[in-house]
Amino acid sequence: MKVTIDLPDSIARRIDELTSLVEANDKRNYIRTEDAARFCGMDAESYRNAALRGAVPFAIAYRKTAGANACVRTAILPFYLSMMNINGQDIINAMGVAK
Repeated sequence: MKVTIDLPDSIARRIDELTSLVEANDKRNYIRTEDAARFCGMDAESYRNAALRGAVPFAIAYRKTAGANACVRTAILPFYLSMMNINGQDIINAMGVAK
């Protein structure tokens, strides 16, 4: 049995925005902090702080010392998977790749 749902236009637009964001950053393999924060509805500084506290599961963050500059990177694949609420196995299944 196949189930279908009507996708609201607002959700379809957000998925299109996510796809555009991922494609625009494909060559560098990460999404700029400002762009990831904007997509999540946050300002960049709040996003950085949340990443440094470990509250952003798809961002990699580190600080050398308490007074040093911090680095935050948002890799495309974990960001996309988290935003779409899917995992790697879902992608493998969708691609029809054998286990």
